[in-house]
Amino acid sequence: SHAKKQPDGHVKRPRNAFINFRCKLVSIHSCRDFSFDRGNWLIVGRVWNKFRKEDKAYFEEEARIEKEIHHQLHPDYRYAP
Repeated sequence: SHAKKQPDGHVKRPRNAFINFRCKLVSIHSCRDFSFDRGNWLIVGRVWNKFRKEDKAYFEEEARIEKEIHHQLHPDYRYAP
């Protein structure tokens, strides 16, 4: 399925820790011969789930900062799916 087109001025949600991890992984491997098909995304999810709290801390801090900045830029933002 395709995501529906968002209206002009739509504010995206801040990214969570897993999405930050996934984005970092894509940027690292985009210059290599690595395809991000469904099977590989499942592996990425499993790797994330096996991370210890200390392993996730960097990405959780990134997400916390992004959320804080997002709140400063859009104080009236409310997630509405």
